[in-house]
Amino acid sequence: MIIDKKLLPKGFAREERTNKLNHAMRSVKPAICIERALLITESYKQTEGSPYIIRRAEGLKYLLEHMTIFIDEDELIVGNHGAKPRSAPLFPEFGGFSEIKLHFGQYGNRINSYI
Repeated sequence: MIIDKKLLPKGFAREERTNKLNHAMRSVKPAICIERALLITESYKQTEGSPYIIRRAEGLKYLLEHMTIFIDEDELIVGNHGAKPRSAPLFPEFGGFSEIKLHFGQYGNRINSYI
């Protein structure tokens, strides 16, 4: 893959840029992002009584119109699932929350499991 040098900041080598981005990403503690779950839930409340497929479509539309978009400094390829770097979104429309709730008590014992 060839990176156009004019896309890099002046005096910034590709390896330096990669190391800087890698360090920035790894220095952030992983987290759960609830923004997606809140937006989908809000949309589902607004479309209650509609056919399921319409609710899913309206939920996606609402999500895309209201979700947080962030672009980190020096990124050439942008986009993320969560509202912050290294955050994992929740997907309430696919279920599974009862399973997650059962395991929350175990998370305190998993110190540094994300490394």
